[in-house]
Amino acid sequence: MNNYESIVVTGAAPVCSLGIGSDVFWNNLLEGRSGIHAYEKVAASYSPDAQTADPASPVLPAPIAGYIADFSAKEFVQPRKNIKIMSRDVQLGLAAGALALKQAQGESDDKLSQQLGPERVGIDFGTSFIMSSISDIADACIKGMAVEGKEDVESKAASLKKYWGASFMDNLFPLWMLKYLPNMSACHLGIANDLQGPSNTLVLGDTGAIAATIEAIHVIQRDAADAMVVGGVGNFIDDFNWTRYAWIGKSSNAADPEGACRPFDAARDGLVAAEAAGCLVLESESSAKKRGVEPLAKVRAWANCTDGTHKYQISGKAIKNCLKLVMQNAGIQPDELSHINANGWGTITEDALEAQAIAEILPGVPVVALKGGIGYAGSGSAAVEMVATVLALKNGVLPPARNYSQPDPNCPIPVVHGVPTASDKPFALTLTFDRNGGAAAMVFEKV
Repeated sequence: MNNYESIVVTGAAPVCSLGIGSDVFWNNLLEGRSGIHAYEKVAASYSPDAQTADPASPVLPAPIAGYIADFSAKEFVQPRKNIKIMSRDVQLGLAAGALALKQAQGESDDKLSQQLGPERVGIDFGTSFIMSSISDIADACIKGMAVEGKEDVESKAASLKKYWGASFMDNLFPLWMLKYLPNMSACHLGIANDLQGPSNTLVLGDTGAIAATIEAIHVIQRDAADAMVVGGVGNFIDDFNWTRYAWIGKSSNAADPEGACRPFDAARDGLVAAEAAGCLVLESESSAKKRGVEPLAKVRAWANCTDGTHKYQISGKAIKNCLKLVMQNAGIQPDELSHINANGWGTITEDALEAQAIAEILPGVPVVALKGGIGYAGSGSAAVEMVATVLALKNGVLPPARNYSQPDPNCPIPVVHGVPTASDKPFALTLTFDRNGGAAAMVFEKV
């Protein structure tokens, strides 16, 4: 703990396959619903027989995803013409931020920036690189390759080297870059809501949402803002990311969409790609009291670590160190935690490493795992899990994990499953980590 003023959560909103906004999302979570469904966009090109025809070819994931079927950017973007320069990731991040700000606004008709002053409200977002849609670059690629030259390889190569760049750029949508810059969720959110305080985007993959939250806490502590919109966004069902996790052997190939992702279950076989965004509004406690807003939770402690291992070969050391550090910073004991909202990809190796770290550092603490219902969206799903942690703490209820029925001896943790579980303990922890060895955690306190 430290001597800084307490920071509270005054707004929380997810945008994911289980719901847009806290109320719908929370109800679906408690009912054990699934947001993972057949993904028609890729179903036509998927052939189970082709997956085993050539052992040297990468195995494509099954055509299932945590796709947000009922999302419409038109409900959040004004003027609507701006949609054409927003990738799906940017649209989702903007929507989550707008919903969180609306909740933080309280009973007042004035926006948060009007209540506190535009320069006193900032933004900190976490994300990954935003991949371009193939449809946005296909025409430019084709025309860029249509260069003059002899048919021999050397001549063609020389011509491509000389003409490719100019030809490609001449045929690319002029505002293409603005559509895919990782910081554009924060940019558009700030413009739409007149947020003139500090603004930053951390391109850190899965740990980005919590890392951005930590950075925003420091912004408020040094009195550079009264409130910060924090969170993350990720889209792993775009054209390129769709196959990336299949290439490294992490995607599930289960035929049943709703039963495919099975965090910590003995029958798990991989993650299910998804799209998601989640946002919290953090505010100094004195600012929230002055506005007469009832907080959802209080920020207690935070930590992030790395084990510096090779990509895709995490050791679990950073997870253990992160859990130790965040509990030390919080100054609490494991039996004071209502639960830990775990990363739980649904992959064989990573789930086991995480579970063993939790069992060692936080023995007996109930574990909540959401990705069986929402899928994996990097920083986006991590941000949604952060929102869920706050909601669970506020409501005193732990949501059940989907698809957990066979305990795995390699995952010796008490996973909440079957039905929601009541808990009145005062603290909750959310954890995430990435394939590069980074880990991050937050502890929230009940108010």
